[in-house]
Amino acid sequence: FTERIETLKFLREQLPQRLGLPDKAVATLHGQNSDKEVQDIVEGFGKSNSPLRLLIASDVASEGINLHYCAHRLVHWDIPWSLMVFQQRNGRVDRYGQENAPLIAYMFVDTAVPRIKGDQRILEILVRKDEQAARNIGDPSIFMGLYDEDAEVQRVVEAMQGGESAED
Repeated sequence: FTERIETLKFLREQLPQRLGLPDKAVATLHGQNSDKEVQDIVEGFGKSNSPLRLLIASDVASEGINLHYCAHRLVHWDIPWSLMVFQQRNGRVDRYGQENAPLIAYMFVDTAVPRIKGDQRILEILVRKDEQAARNIGDPSIFMGLYDEDAEVQRVVEAMQGGESAED
């Protein structure tokens, strides 16, 4: 999953070659796909005889699409600023009936820039909270107590802009 369309395009251009996959093994899901295209892509991804092996998706695919019957690996390329978005994304592969334990990974950039490193620490805490919630309670939105995606994002923005510590 990625939040940005430019990142989605970049990944679509780079991943097939870097992973040694043929071009037809990779598809993208985003807001400009028609409902029919989304259905065809998801169905193709779920067929064992399909060449499609990798989906790169924007957050438009984080709700209403069940991939647990055909996938159990998910990478958060962009770390969302809302625990509810984590839950929605993870729910695509982590559902009742999943035959394989989900493998969920998070992409981080290593930096020595102090300001970015502080922001990154907040994202690391969000990832840790998401993982903790998945293990213990199943709903990560309880940690912020806001129960609204936009409110969670706004709270993280305020924390980053205000220079709050990650622990706060």
